[in-house]
Amino acid sequence: MEIAQYFSPGEINKEDYQSFMWGNHLKRFTPDSFPDMEGVQLALVGVGEERNTSDNEGCCNAPDKVREAFYKLAFIPSLKVADLGNIMPGQTIKDTYAALSFVCSERLEKKMIPIIIGGSQDLTYANYLGYQKMQQTVNIVCIDRKLDLGSMESELSSDTYISKIVQHNP
Repeated sequence: MEIAQYFSPGEINKEDYQSFMWGNHLKRFTPDSFPDMEGVQLALVGVGEERNTSDNEGCCNAPDKVREAFYKLAFIPSLKVADLGNIMPGQTIKDTYAALSFVCSERLEKKMIPIIIGGSQDLTYANYLGYQKMQQTVNIVCIDRKLDLGSMESELSSDTYISKIVQHNP
């Protein structure tokens, strides 16, 4: 299955980035082409999803907002980064989880680290599932405004993702 089918290009203001900025050096998905992944170490994956969020409306806009700031940062010449664009939301939230899990797994198999930007915290569970078939210790960093601990009986949402991970990995 071709990974590009899951993505649409991110909405980036076309700025004149200075020569030292990431905006001039990373490979990115444009309306014309999906990036060549040869030698890529980090893969930016935007996920504009907020269907299972509570009190965090607007987080679906985060991928492109983060890109605006990231593209202006000073790049590191030894680090090869590709911006794959944004995963297109599935018909259901479970479709989005499945797409994100597949993308993470596929990137990991190719020795790339997926960096997921945007969306709500429940996407951490889909990220975890991408690592699951590797059958090794998993370390995931999630940056958010709060640490959500839910109950195992609850439906998966941005408030309950940790309990679902613990349930899968006792």
